[in-house]
Amino acid sequence: MVILAYAMVILVWSTTPLGVVWSSQSFHPTVAVGLRMTIAAIVTGVVIRLYRIPLHWDRDSLYSYLCGTMGVFGAMMLTYFASKTVPSGLISVMYGLSPIMSGLLGVYLLDGARFQKSQWLALGLAISGLATVFGKDLHASGAIAFGLLLVLGAVALFSLSGVLLKKQKATPHPLALTFGSILLALPGYFILWALMDGEIPQITLNDRGLWAVVYLALVGSVLGFFAYYYVLQKLQPSTVAMATLVTPVLALLLGVTLNDETIHPTVLLGGCLILLGLALYFDLPRKTLRWLRPLSTPALVIPLSEEENKRTDQQSAGEV
Repeated sequence: MVILAYAMVILVWSTTPLGVVWSSQSFHPTVAVGLRMTIAAIVTGVVIRLYRIPLHWDRDSLYSYLCGTMGVFGAMMLTYFASKTVPSGLISVMYGLSPIMSGLLGVYLLDGARFQKSQWLALGLAISGLATVFGKDLHASGAIAFGLLLVLGAVALFSLSGVLLKKQKATPHPLALTFGSILLALPGYFILWALMDGEIPQITLNDRGLWAVVYLALVGSVLGFFAYYYVLQKLQPSTVAMATLVTPVLALLLGVTLNDETIHPTVLLGGCLILLGLALYFDLPRKTLRWLRPLSTPALVIPLSEEENKRTDQQSAGEV
């Protein structure tokens, strides 16, 4: 179940930037995100009612919803405003910084959280891959530079939200957490819409932006938030955030397929660095050798230290 939810997170995060850009082209950012979250709240509320999922409003649960709102409202709103000037691929690559932010915040906010040397090296390789893939887009100025600052702020709020949720002792049902977070965020969207736009949008069924809103509401918000909060309860925040090291490449491929974007040769090199970083971060070389140990001769087996065995067992338990 964790692997399936993690795959859903990768799918949603890969498609969300393009959906955000398309919806913001058709609607004001406050309208685009407000419509998305309103639809998501209605659908999630119906599902909660049908399956009788408990929705608590005690102090701990409310704090969890508020932590979720930090990402649902704060990070989301900044991202939608940035999408007016920042390309979808660059939005995705900026969110690739969230593992570092989550890891650093986790060291200070989570008990016992720390990065191994190999994990720092893995992050360095992955970030190098991201820079290689999107190197041309990093030379920005003016409006794009301001948009990048907005995305950077969104990434910081997104990372902090995930770490605080992991620190919180209360563990609401993922759908309850999704619904509670969206419900608390909705007033903020309507207030910003009234202050910054205030116009009723013109909606046509053949508008690509409208269907982008619907997709982001049903898949990006309902399924995406459910999967994200679920894996967040099972894995470390930095591990969950590592998905953002894959999503920029997938987002680029979607751009090539759906937006006729050209792919540069450096993408192959960058993709290899990203995959190598992921493999090193999850300690896949040693895990593979351990799984193959029964088929190996004693001379070919690389022994694991007691600390490495403990860390590997914890990671494996979280991925089952």
